[in-house]
Amino acid sequence: RNIRAGARTLFSGYCRESFPKPFQNAYTFRERSTVQKASRQEEREIERAARRAKREAAAKKRAEMEAYIGSINQEIIEKSRKEQEKISKTEQEEKEKRKEAKRVHDERRAVLLAEAGAMTRCLYRVCMRSVQTIQPGNEHDEKQFKEQEEKQMASMTERASLPGADFFSIAPPVDRKNELSSRAAYYYSYARENFEQESDCLRHDPWSDKDIERYLLFLRKGEKTRRFLLKDYKFKDPRPDSFDKDRVQRFEKKAMELVHDMKALSNPTTA
Repeated sequence: RNIRAGARTLFSGYCRESFPKPFQNAYTFRERSTVQKASRQEEREIERAARRAKREAAAKKRAEMEAYIGSINQEIIEKSRKEQEKISKTEQEEKEKRKEAKRVHDERRAVLLAEAGAMTRCLYRVCMRSVQTIQPGNEHDEKQFKEQEEKQMASMTERASLPGADFFSIAPPVDRKNELSSRAAYYYSYARENFEQESDCLRHDPWSDKDIERYLLFLRKGEKTRRFLLKDYKFKDPRPDSFDKDRVQRFEKKAMELVHDMKALSNPTTA
């Protein structure tokens, strides 16, 4: 290859000196074409290199952008995951808190329900004892019976004294034992009916203000009716201190607090 290049160079120089001018111009044009061709090839190589470098730069930039976007997405995902974990943890804590509050509520309700049962049974026993007290009767009842007999006798005498009256009475005298037994049976039945009718006022769960008010009304009204009955029939109260007003008030306060606490637990925004 070197020999050929050297020979070409010598031949080219010889031609320039030995050959006429037109031949020298032909060789000069060939050399110029070769140089231009080489120059264009170098330019194309440079352009290809520039395009390649541009593509590489664009690919690098795209990769960097994708990596940046990926890191941002990862941060968003991680942040979302942490927030979700925080929300889940908060919800779990709230759930545990509500569960614990419900357990405490059930315990408080059970205690108050036992207290209500004790007060109700106490009132029921006192009412039954009061009915037993009035069953034998007293001097006031005997006075009432005599007045009734006198009225019957006066009525019969008045009707028999009328002109042309042909009248006699076969009405028996007042049966004291039957009257007193009937009275006692009526109040026994009345007391049982009222206790059974109001026995469901605290069965709801959770309680409401109206449930507590209904129970307390039944309790206080029952004691008031019992006292009125004994007073009306002129009997001495066998258990004058059986109804503990302070105990009832303590029950009312605790029961209302329980109702309000349960409302606040069910509706935190209105607490």
